[in-house]
Amino acid sequence: MGNQFVKTVGLSEVGHAAGIAGATITTSIDLINYANNDPNTPGSKVVENGVFTTIGLKGGWPGAIISGIYFGLQGYYPGGANQAAYDFSNRFGQHAQSWGQIKMEQGGL
Repeated sequence: MGNQFVKTVGLSEVGHAAGIAGATITTSIDLINYANNDPNTPGSKVVENGVFTTIGLKGGWPGAIISGIYFGLQGYYPGGANQAAYDFSNRFGQHAQSWGQIKMEQGGL
């Protein structure tokens, strides 16, 4: 028969509600900071955060993962997600360049 007196709520429903509440709060903070000419919140940052918020809310679980990575880097990587992408591309380029030098020394392409 199940429990007919207690209403249960799925974990996805709780997560979705928390996501909407968090998105509303953080978007409001971004817009307030932008309106107050906060130098840490230029218009481009407001748009970028808005895009990743929308991806997180509308993109299902892949969107939630992408948005989570972006905001995780924003919060915990020195310089934010843009700096993390720049650092990664530099490291990858240095690795590719050193790999090319090794191949040339060995007579490869």
